[in-house]
Amino acid sequence: MANHSTDSLNELLSQDKELSLIKKTLQEQGKVGIYGLNEGQRALVLAQLAQKKDALLICESPKRAKALWEDMSQLVKSAESVYFPALELIPFEVLGQSSELERQRLNVLAKLLQKNEPLIVVTTIDALAKVLLPKEIMKNAIGSDLKTRFK
Repeated sequence: MANHSTDSLNELLSQDKELSLIKKTLQEQGKVGIYGLNEGQRALVLAQLAQKKDALLICESPKRAKALWEDMSQLVKSAESVYFPALELIPFEVLGQSSELERQRLNVLAKLLQKNEPLIVVTTIDALAKVLLPKEIMKNAIGSDLKTRFK
């Protein structure tokens, strides 16, 4: 039932004239600024803009990023949505970062390297600030079994 109502909502939004203008502007200029939306409206508009496309959605906090990721997972069926977390270090403890967070980050990076289907990555500025290995080095280090290695 939820899938049918999501499909109906997506169809209704795809016919909206203002949203069509936003899509056209994004296509022509590569960027667009949208202001004054509440959380629910923001998720719906972003879901429409991300249909069948790659997208990088950057949020100001992990809480907002996780909420937006959950919304994208429900609203966008034509692309996989993933959450790319920041590495959380415990002060004065270099070994204090979570292996689960590392695994989740590596899963997202492996999906980006595979690039089989459209992918929506939801993250924070802190998560993007961490320096990563160059793409070619990471591909060589991870190897050809990207799907199975980090699950």
